[in-house]
Amino acid sequence: MRGRSIIEVLAVFSSFQMIIILLPGVLGLLRWEQRVLGWSYFTGFLMVLLPLLVMVLQKREFEFYGLTLRRWETSLDVGLKGYLYLVAPQILLTLLSSEGAAYRYMDGSLVLSVSMLVTLFLLLRRLTGAKYKPFSSTRTRLLVVALLLAIPLLVGAVYGRLTSKVFSTILWQLVFGGFGEELFYRGYVQSAVNEEYGRPWSVEGVAFGPGLLVSSALYGLDRALNTVRPWQGVYRVSWSWGLFAFSVGVFYGFLREHTGDIIGSGVANGLVDSVGETLNKVFGR
Repeated sequence: MRGRSIIEVLAVFSSFQMIIILLPGVLGLLRWEQRVLGWSYFTGFLMVLLPLLVMVLQKREFEFYGLTLRRWETSLDVGLKGYLYLVAPQILLTLLSSEGAAYRYMDGSLVLSVSMLVTLFLLLRRLTGAKYKPFSSTRTRLLVVALLLAIPLLVGAVYGRLTSKVFSTILWQLVFGGFGEELFYRGYVQSAVNEEYGRPWSVEGVAFGPGLLVSSALYGLDRALNTVRPWQGVYRVSWSWGLFAFSVGVFYGFLREHTGDIIGSGVANGLVDSVGETLNKVFGR
């Protein structure tokens, strides 16, 4: 049946959302985790478990879904470059937030989304260009990752704010906010739709298909639904947040297509979230 892959990923995405929002007892667990740990590990494990369960039950090839270490060194390099290119949109996000015009408002969201797509285009030109040069060695790449992750911990130590929630933040954001999200959206969703529809289009030599658009749309919808609180009678959907998240999903989606796995997008995503969110925890934001 045509469209079966889209129906499948929508069903898995909806199941994930309904468990978090509607399942009795989950709300209490999430609140306890937020209070004690700073983040919901239940949500993180669920985000990883659901797509893996589908892959195992359907006897899917893990490598096709980006779960492979075959090219991890090259993908690590791509992920680091992706993170470095994301610094500019992150600075813009910080500036707009200080002016009260970030992605929670449509004007700020549009500006940020355009900046993400421009950044993506510049990154792809570098990654696919003839003058592309990786970091000198794998050891150097791993050292850079370690140093980046150490920055918020060192800042926390200097300011005397190195709490358990700070450690929890850097762990959660790297493992679940980074690689967990990539497994679900760019690994499972994007690949499942690609399997049916292929990758007929190309930007700067990177082939992609409807899978990238579907995964980015669901990634955006997930963020848009973050403002929905049915237990409080709040059903407002943040479409501006969803738009910005869609552009972020497109960025990570192209990294996944370029590398053939979720390591590159996982490294970029994990570093952005772990470094940024951990610094926010250190300064109590």
